[in-house]
Amino acid sequence: MNNSDKYIAEYLLAQLNTFFPCQNCLKIDANIINCVLPEVKDRYAHCASKIKSFNGEHEVDFFDVRKYPIFLYFLSHSIHQMQLDEGCRLKDRLYCMNKYLHGCSLFYKVNLPPVFFITYASGVIFANAPYGDYFMAYQGVVIGSYRNYAPIIGKKVILMPNVIISGSSVVGDNVVVSTGVKVINKRIPDNKLVFQGPANSLVFHDNDGSYFKEFFHSDN
Repeated sequence: MNNSDKYIAEYLLAQLNTFFPCQNCLKIDANIINCVLPEVKDRYAHCASKIKSFNGEHEVDFFDVRKYPIFLYFLSHSIHQMQLDEGCRLKDRLYCMNKYLHGCSLFYKVNLPPVFFITYASGVIFANAPYGDYFMAYQGVVIGSYRNYAPIIGKKVILMPNVIISGSSVVGDNVVVSTGVKVINKRIPDNKLVFQGPANSLVFHDNDGSYFKEFFHSDN
């Protein structure tokens, strides 16, 4: 696939104009995308290089539902961080396009870590919360805030399908949360496998880190 800046920018602009057009915004959109694209490609390449299933492929792939949601998030987030968006609401339209194409909510104000992986983005919702590096989520994972409380997610956390983490919950480092577990206002220690117990309790087993090594390359 052509991975030149020109091709990527033209493809993005064509998608935006098709799904979320904005009158008289094409030139402004192009200028903003061309401004941030080198940084966004670097961020994406760093993230992609750490994900084992990407097999060392760092290029943007519009047709890979594991890769393109990550790239679109980095693009909208960089535009937000650099305060480049003006009257055309480009970052909002990119967020909406990501949600439309992939069924996920990766809002540009949410500070996801440099390395994260969503195996399939459908149904994924991430609240504005602290996220540790090497974060992974399967489909249907919801990180939810409640009033003034938001969870804290540690490093090397893997959330299996349909996990819900909400409220003042704290998830430690090197944690795997099993399918369908609900963590509401609870604390999970470091180095644990987590399963649902009776009456919404949590059951912990020791985690030796082998699950993390299946998905990520890491220097530590």
